[in-house]
Amino acid sequence: MTPQVMTKAVSTEVAYVSSATEAEVNRLVDEDLLPEVFLKTKTRREYDLLGTALTVCINRLTKNILTKAARRVALRQWAESDYEKVWYIAQNGRKEAASSEHFVLALWPQGYNPKGLKVVDDQEVKVVVDLTSEIKKVLLRFRSLHEAANVVISDPNVMGGMPVFKGTRLPVETVLASIDAGEPFATLKEGYPFLTEEMIDLARVYLDTHPRRGRPRKTTERPGWTKLKSEAASTRGKA
Repeated sequence: MTPQVMTKAVSTEVAYVSSATEAEVNRLVDEDLLPEVFLKTKTRREYDLLGTALTVCINRLTKNILTKAARRVALRQWAESDYEKVWYIAQNGRKEAASSEHFVLALWPQGYNPKGLKVVDDQEVKVVVDLTSEIKKVLLRFRSLHEAANVVISDPNVMGGMPVFKGTRLPVETVLASIDAGEPFATLKEGYPFLTEEMIDLARVYLDTHPRRGRPRKTTERPGWTKLKSEAASTRGKA
């Protein structure tokens, strides 16, 4: 994945990597929960992909434990202290290291009041949240998005910018539409020997994170179609 994509991702890409919705991603900004270091462009809302995806997950894990003010502090502390370790694993593709790593968020509630905070001998107890499972899921989807960008391209000079399989002029949407219509993969393979099932899966990832923009075409304006007058409309007022 290019540094540009990693540091200037859009909400659909963050939503995919964090298994969230775009609304959930945007809410981090609206509620001032996203550490500023992860918001790269405020006007267009471009994000640091990995950092924002992880923030979404941590916020999701702690929203029933900490108040919003507490989460705001915790997320900033995590971004400053622990994010670099996860970023290093993602950058270097250390799958072995990621599988053996254990990630926790340890919080001392100084100056804020987490909900459900335990008190032992009148002392506030540290809140510990295990992030390991969520971070590993994020890293897997992060790599899938990276691999999708190596399989599919959108170049204005190739098919007018329509997403195609890299090195070809075969539109991704054409292949996926055939699969969704029930055409066996083996049949597609005969016509396009380079295709693999993994490429099909990655093509879906690409389209999910790069939805078409603009207004949909009006179906009633297709060539050859004739508008039919409703019988009820034609007889209305004659009675």
